[in-house]
Amino acid sequence: MGCASAAMKKDELMSLNASPLDVLIHRIRDEAAWSSPASRGAQDDIGDGGPMRLESTAPVEEQVRRPPSRMQVSAFFLIENNEDFVRFAYRTVLLRAPDPEGFEACCRRLAEGGSRAGVICSLRNSNEGKLAAARLDSLELAQFAWLIERILRTLRLRRLARWVARAADRWIAGHRSEDAEAAHERVGADLAVLRLIERWRAPLETHAGRTAVLEREVRHLRDTVRSLETDAQQLRSELDYVRQLSASLATAVGADRANAPNPTTPSEPPLSNVELDAYYLAFEDANRGTKQEFLAKLSVYGGLFESLQAPGQGPLLDIGCGRGELLDYLREMGIAVQGVDTNPVMVALCRERGHTVSHADALERLRSQPDNSLGAVSGFHIIEHLPFETLFNLVRECWRVLQPNGFILFETPNPENILVGSHTFYHDFTHRNPVTPTAVQFLAHYHGFTALEIIRSSPYPESAKVPGDDLLTRRVNGHLCGPQDYALLARKPDTVQATEPK
Repeated sequence: MGCASAAMKKDELMSLNASPLDVLIHRIRDEAAWSSPASRGAQDDIGDGGPMRLESTAPVEEQVRRPPSRMQVSAFFLIENNEDFVRFAYRTVLLRAPDPEGFEACCRRLAEGGSRAGVICSLRNSNEGKLAAARLDSLELAQFAWLIERILRTLRLRRLARWVARAADRWIAGHRSEDAEAAHERVGADLAVLRLIERWRAPLETHAGRTAVLEREVRHLRDTVRSLETDAQQLRSELDYVRQLSASLATAVGADRANAPNPTTPSEPPLSNVELDAYYLAFEDANRGTKQEFLAKLSVYGGLFESLQAPGQGPLLDIGCGRGELLDYLREMGIAVQGVDTNPVMVALCRERGHTVSHADALERLRSQPDNSLGAVSGFHIIEHLPFETLFNLVRECWRVLQPNGFILFETPNPENILVGSHTFYHDFTHRNPVTPTAVQFLAHYHGFTALEIIRSSPYPESAKVPGDDLLTRRVNGHLCGPQDYALLARKPDTVQATEPK
């Protein structure tokens, strides 16, 4: 089926099924599309009866939006106003609204004595008019009158040409068919629609712009709601687990009391792992800060993690991954990550978010890893919990499992800050002893690591410092208000002569 017939079927169905308001909206949209710059044709060239160039630069499927309907030529002469006649002629013959240049040229031609028949024929005989293929009854009468007018103008008989033009218009106007009155009504309806379109176009465009802004705001609100729902779900999961721990604790305490051989015995039962895990989760939530605060601290490491995005890089293993903030951050960067933690509460939270996390001892987890299989090993506030023998073996296993040029990153409280080393370090009962930068650097170097670097972070705010800028004051502030944390960054050499770990 051709484009014209398909469009005709669509209009017929719409006129049968749609309400008058729907039809009006359809016609307004169609008119708005025709009045856009992309659908306007080239300049009309109207001289003394000369042909008009009306070819449009728009594609054919954009030029012809509605099927041509049969129209009596005499209907064009029922319109008294020349401007309304030109609009109706463009609409009927070219199936679009007139462009400003063509409209002005046609009106000027009529004012100078040109015939309406000439305007109709010029439009119909243009390339655009041939593509539109409007069906006009009695077109031969107009073509004949236009031909005579052009001949007379060519012979420079302008006065006679104007007389013939007026006579031809009166003659064709008088040559009405039985459908002339119906055509007059259709003309009036089309003109009313055109005026309505011109009146409401600007308000409709303004409304469309406001609607687009509201849609963007609604999308933003929906994204915010989804984020809040995710956070709420995580909090509900943590609360459910704490409730389970409380129930288990109550059951365990009741069983211990029931099985006690002598209520008067002055002995306390040892704490269960469940109790300790619940306590440490609460301690982490109270002291480690929010996820956003943790991620903000990662800025001190710059683009260190971006090297893990290269092809062939093994995953990063985060020892003591806790609540999984680092795992979330690196996964968003497209980096493969794994975690290990001895706290089942932390492991459960990470697994709920889709991470691969082992509930195991860190050293055992490293010993199960093949040689040269990891791109990096990280541990945030882990090494201060370990006995020296465990830390010694952990660093040695890291060297074995890392790929060449892989790195370790261990962050720990900084005992160079006197307040940290003597006070805040002991907020955590599971801390064993502070680890100095010099000691951990030597340990890494002993096991074959190179490119050793100490990265200090988290200094006290300026408001906590002693006022003054002299040497003594700066030294006091350095010892009391300096960086609270530091990290060891060290790499496994990528050369064949890399030192084997001892």
